[in-house]
Amino acid sequence: MANDSIDTINNNFDELADSNRDLTVNSLTVKGSINSKAIVKTVHIGQLQATITRSNNTVSVSIPPQSWPYSGATAWTVAYDMVVPVGYRPTSTSSMDMINNYKTSLLKVTNNGVVFFTDTDVSNNTQFEAYGTWQTNDDFPS
Repeated sequence: MANDSIDTINNNFDELADSNRDLTVNSLTVKGSINSKAIVKTVHIGQLQATITRSNNTVSVSIPPQSWPYSGATAWTVAYDMVVPVGYRPTSTSSMDMINNYKTSLLKVTNNGVVFFTDTDVSNNTQFEAYGTWQTNDDFPS
């Protein structure tokens, strides 16, 4: 084999091994899946502590039982400072099941993360909890 053949092979290898190399593909079929570990964080949604989980584009929020930190609520209005953080917001308006003093109702979560009530019977004596799952198109939080 001539030396120029070895040089050609080495040059091709160097080009293919370059991590900064740009590659244009006109037609590509890929089979498989993208696997990632879920991100689990403890956050505050307003003054309520919550566990929020993101796995791919699926978000689950769990607000465990705790005392209601605000002084009441008004149905279908903004729930004080309760906002789902960026990186976890729904693609469209979603709902969360809310348990308030042993009865159920809903929280509405908009695509910008703002939380609305459907129940007016909430006070400082309320034991409150909520759970919900939705899809998100937000970028992954850092």
